[in-house]
Amino acid sequence: MARYRLAPLFRDFDKTSSDLNNIVTRLALLSSTLERDVHIEGCFIRAVTAWENFLEEYFLRCMCSAETRGKSVLKPKALIATDSKAAFLSLLALSRAGNIGYLNWLDQHSLNAFANTYFHQNSRVHKIYESPDKLQAMTTIRNAIAHRSKKAIAEFEKYVTNQHGYLSRTHPSMAELLITQKRSNSKLIFVDLVDYYQNLADSLTK
Repeated sequence: MARYRLAPLFRDFDKTSSDLNNIVTRLALLSSTLERDVHIEGCFIRAVTAWENFLEEYFLRCMCSAETRGKSVLKPKALIATDSKAAFLSLLALSRAGNIGYLNWLDQHSLNAFANTYFHQNSRVHKIYESPDKLQAMTTIRNAIAHRSKKAIAEFEKYVTNQHGYLSRTHPSMAELLITQKRSNSKLIFVDLVDYYQNLADSLTK
C-alpha cells in the first residue's frame, strides 16, 4: 500500500496555475502601471515557487511510494525512506555530495541525478527533466525579475525575441515581456510556460 497520494498535490498545483493564468490574462488587458506590472511579476514568482514546491513534494512522496490519480503506485528502486522527512535528508545528502548545499528543482543536471539515483529508467519520474529549454526559460525569467542584472534581462529579452520574433519596444518592462504573445500559438509567454508545467504535473500524477 502506498504511503502517500498524489491526487491532492496535483489538485492544489493545478488550481494555483489556473488562477495565476487567469489573473495575468486579465491584467494584460490593462494599461501599464507600476501596480499592474508588479502584480504580473509577482504572479510569475508565485508560479515558480508553486512548481518548485510541487516537484519537491512529488519527488519526496514517490521516494516513499505514492499512489497516482489512476491508482497505480510509483516506487523507487529501493525503499530507503519511510516518510518525506527522511527522503528529504537523503536528497540533501546527495546534493551536498555534489557540492550543492540545497535542492535545486530548476536545474536539469540535479533533476537528472535525483531521478537516476532513486528511480528505474522506465519510471515516469524521469519526465521532470525532459524539457531543459523550459527549465532554462523559467530560470532565466526568474533571475531577470529577481536580480535585474543586465545579463539576466538581456537573456530574458533574447528568449522573448526567439518566441515572438521581435521586442515590442526598446527596453520593455519585465511585465511587458511576460505578456508578449508567442508567435507559434499566440499564448502569452507567462501562460505558455505555466501551461507547460500544468500539463507536466498532470502527466506525472495521472
